[in-house]
Amino acid sequence: MKAVYEVTPSIIVATLTIVVGFAPLYFLEGDTGRFIHSIPQVIIVTLLVSLLVSLFFIPALRARFGLKGQAKESEWLLRGWSVLQSKYEQLATKTLKRAPLWIAIFFGVSTALLALLPLLQVQFFPKADGRSQLVVDIRLPQGSSLEQTERVVKKVREIVKHDKAIDFDITYLGQLMPRIYYNEKPVDRGESVGQMMLHLNETGVKETEKVVDRLNEQLKGKFPKDTRVLVRQFEQGPPIEAPIQIRMKGENLAQLQKISEDVKRELDGIPHITQTQSSLGRKTSEVFVIPDKEKSLKYGIFPQDIALNHRFALEGIEVGKAFIENESFPVLLKANQSPRNIEELGEFWVSAVFPNGQSQYVHLNQIAKISTVQTVPQITHYNGERQAVVTAYVDNNQMVPQVTKKVQERLKALEEKWPSGYQWTMEGQEEQRTQAFESMYKFYVLSILLIFVLVFIQFRSFWKLIVIMTAIYMAMSGAILSLYLTNQPLGFMALLGMIGLGGVVVRNGMMLVEFADNALDRGQGLKDALIQAGRLRLRPILLTSLSAVGGLTPLAIIGGNLFRPLAVTMIGGLLYSTALTLLAVPALYYVIARKKEKRNA
Repeated sequence: MKAVYEVTPSIIVATLTIVVGFAPLYFLEGDTGRFIHSIPQVIIVTLLVSLLVSLFFIPALRARFGLKGQAKESEWLLRGWSVLQSKYEQLATKTLKRAPLWIAIFFGVSTALLALLPLLQVQFFPKADGRSQLVVDIRLPQGSSLEQTERVVKKVREIVKHDKAIDFDITYLGQLMPRIYYNEKPVDRGESVGQMMLHLNETGVKETEKVVDRLNEQLKGKFPKDTRVLVRQFEQGPPIEAPIQIRMKGENLAQLQKISEDVKRELDGIPHITQTQSSLGRKTSEVFVIPDKEKSLKYGIFPQDIALNHRFALEGIEVGKAFIENESFPVLLKANQSPRNIEELGEFWVSAVFPNGQSQYVHLNQIAKISTVQTVPQITHYNGERQAVVTAYVDNNQMVPQVTKKVQERLKALEEKWPSGYQWTMEGQEEQRTQAFESMYKFYVLSILLIFVLVFIQFRSFWKLIVIMTAIYMAMSGAILSLYLTNQPLGFMALLGMIGLGGVVVRNGMMLVEFADNALDRGQGLKDALIQAGRLRLRPILLTSLSAVGGLTPLAIIGGNLFRPLAVTMIGGLLYSTALTLLAVPALYYVIARKKEKRNA
């Protein structure tokens, strides 16, 4: 039990450093926070349970069964570890002889690797790979009829069905398809929306991006500018409606309509922007029928009679139900010829039936005033204020950051011409990415500070704290190198891996410093203490790092493009920092300790 008491503080602090590395992610807000909410939760619970098992369950088993049944290590394994320790001892001795030079080399190489950062592709979340389905979004301006939407859908089908990569398609009119992927939101309904699912054959699945580009090129220019027809892949991560999304708020609806049209026109003039659309849609004409009470009562006709006749002429009146294959359908009674314009509506007959069975007929324009008004088909609110949302897509996903910056510049200039009381906010993919990255940077700094506190509590020394924290700097360099070599993007999941690395790699430095301190307390010389600490902790450091790498390797190979960057980041950071920590930490410890000795002498 003495061994357990000796290592308990170190095990607790080492585990807590990993916990605090992931803990801040639990409080990440927004859609991105909700998307990864379970990851820090699972990791923290697993670590805490493993801590309890290592401190109580494993010592209890050892005490109960002792050395019974323990197999002896094979000779070749012992010889292998002995050779490895001997080689490490020789390398560490050479490093300590010229410690300042090697420290400069280690940090110089690590700093140089940070120069690879601008060369990495930046991607918030990747496309869903390996899917055999594509989505075609069809959205006409608000106020469009179902017949107009149906004509667009039929034209789209005629174009895409001839593509050699398409097996078949499923079409939805007046609604979006059911949720077939975890982050799709089939909430929109209405006469102006439609959606198609295209099923790809084996050839199409292998070249999905080419198929998407080809179909979008074929559909380009075939429809009016305010009609959106977009072929896209499913995407990973939290749902985002469009890469570019601008929300404008204000009180006056006519002014808001004008501003949204100006913004839409401005976006159309920016290179790489396509499929711009406003949530307010086109202005539509509404017909108002205002009964003249005196005239209508003169003929014995009431407002409800006008409404009933109006519905009979335009929509039809439900008079019963028809049951076909156990499904009920309404039976409508409708005029054989509906009014086609305001003049014909005025000439439409309105009738009233009296209690004695007699009927009275009169033209609608004799008893009511008929007028048309231009209105916006849809009015939405955001936090209690009227809003208009202009959305747009970018023809090259790599250009989203640059295009977003250009949009912001144009909007700032355009805003100066608006009346007071009207504001805009930038949303969409790039804005969500920026907000998520800023939050993660804050949480990364917070996790590093918490690790600082834990390590300082363990060693009560600022210079030892600095020595141990060098492992984090090296891990970041190794992570960036691994992303560059494997051609993986720097995105949300890669940053998640970097945050998790902080606590993992600090543990190795803590092991070395703690054993070196114990050796010094026993009276050993500084150089001998550092070499012995590295020699004794070589095996556990390598085993824990390599076991973590082994566990992450399947995720890097078959984890898909969502989790592959996370696994690659952690594997590269662990391998690089482990290799350098075994030499850099003793060298830095040696240089600082020698200076302190000289100062105290």
